Amino acid sequence: TTLFYSFLSTHLSRRWLVRVVFHLAAASLVGFAIWIHFGSADSDEELSGWLAVILMIWINVYGLFATSVFWTVMTDLAAKSGGSQRFGRIAAGGTVGGIAGSFFISIVAAYVPLSVMLLIPAILIEVGLIFAWSIENQEKSLHQMPREPETLVLLQPSKPTNEKTKVDESSWWDGPLIILNRPYLIGICVFLFLYQSFGTIFYFQQASIVGEAYSEQVDRLQFFARVDFAVQACTLLLQTLVFARAFRMLGLAATLAAVPFACVILAATMAFFPTLISLAITMVCIRSFGYGLTTPAREVLFTMVPRAARYRSKNFIDTVLLRSADVIAASGMSVASKASIPMLGLNLAASVVAVGWTAIAWMLGREYRKKALDQTRQ
Repeated sequence: TTLFYSFLSTHLSRRWLVRVVFHLAAASLVGFAIWIHFGSADSDEELSGWLAVILMIWINVYGLFATSVFWTVMTDLAAKSGGSQRFGRIAAGGTVGGIAGSFFISIVAAYVPLSVMLLIPAILIEVGLIFAWSIENQEKSLHQMPREPETLVLLQPSKPTNEKTKVDESSWWDGPLIILNRPYLIGICVFLFLYQSFGTIFYFQQASIVGEAYSEQVDRLQFFARVDFAVQACTLLLQTLVFARAFRMLGLAATLAAVPFACVILAATMAFFPTLISLAITMVCIRSFGYGLTTPAREVLFTMVPRAARYRSKNFIDTVLLRSADVIAASGMSVASKASIPMLGLNLAASVVAVGWTAIAWMLGREYRKKALDQTRQ
């Protein structure tokens, strides 16, 4: 998928790139709906099993891919309009959409067949493209709109580009090479690798602690539901009320360092107090801070990456790198479990690593500010 996207980005302008990618996504959903509708009468259980596996893989890949494409375009527009402080509220739209979608499906799932339900997101994708087209048509006004004084210090618009040109004329397989040739992108990769790895490590501890605390599946589901609700509520609060103020008053370095610094404390707490309450606090803090602060903050970092390099590297980072972090962290936890390494030692080691992670976040924020000031002087 990453290579296909890279190939498209070398041959299409931004507005056509977005159209093609999301039209293909909508068309694939329609294809799955047809497959399910006409294949449901088939008694071949093996075929149904393969369909479920393919659909599950496609949904996960699409979720990563669509998010990456969306934020790539947002950072592209923000680099011209100085709108990075609005990233929190933009991310809040996704949070509200996730809550609304879950609520809607929970109501209609019992009455609407799966083949029809798959048509709903296909329609929503096409509606979303209408708004995307509207944003593209307003690009010139976005470039000319007044910017707040604090944004002028942190982010200046890049030189206007000709939208009719292609996103990138370089080779479509060189995303990793572009990353290796830019220390700033390497720093972003290390930061995001650690962020994803810590999430996986805490996830494995969650499964173990909850499994020991609750023997009944219903009790476990209720616990996860309460945690998820708290995460969504805190995330929405951080995205709408906190991120812009933190970005403006504390700067990007402090905003980026919030999650790593929290992990220093939370990992140490989990080492000595691996209780259900500690776990709940840890998962709510990591996930809500991650979605509410880290996600919009990391997208701000990409506004200082040249346009061609951004399109070449970001999709690779958001898909291959983050999924690799999941696999490596999960494999490490599996090896530690087989070697009977106590969670005390693992969490203390994680706390020490989080100290270095905090330093990386701070240096990335400072480098971002330096690049922004350099653009101001040009």
